[in-house]
Amino acid sequence: LSSLGFTDPVKLIEKQPPILGYSKENIQRRVQLFSRLVQIFDSPIDPVAMMTIESTLFGTKLDKLLVLTRIARNSLHSSNEIDRKLIHDIVFANIEDVMLALGEIGEEQHSPEPSFTIQELLSRVKQIKTQEMSKEIKQQQIEDGEYTDPKIKQRYSKGYPLRKENS
Repeated sequence: LSSLGFTDPVKLIEKQPPILGYSKENIQRRVQLFSRLVQIFDSPIDPVAMMTIESTLFGTKLDKLLVLTRIARNSLHSSNEIDRKLIHDIVFANIEDVMLALGEIGEEQHSPEPSFTIQELLSRVKQIKTQEMSKEIKQQQIEDGEYTDPKIKQRYSKGYPLRKENS
């Protein structure tokens, strides 16, 4: 952890003991992906410092970070809009809700690559969350959606495969 830039590894392990179960490569990959997400947003946030504060980021699925990175690349933003809370909210949002929100925005704009801000996306995520759909229904809607960037949808499908019913 010290070699990856974490200033107080003992305190971090005390706060989040499961970190001991992660390999250095696993932690390093998460730091790199989270750093990339912060970089795309052109945010002044220090990724290692934020991971120290938000130690649950160590358990965030790599596939989720990859999907969010692809989504972030397509968003409209400026560095003064992106703060720690906004990055926290998008990283800890339910990935299916994020994908559905992205599809809704695309459908409204009749484009698989719609123009949107992360704030708009998060607003949609909150609306979708209130609908309390099952994960299976959400995944089916994501698969059936016509207005989601195919590369984002493909990345999502790799990490979150749709469960098929046994016939």
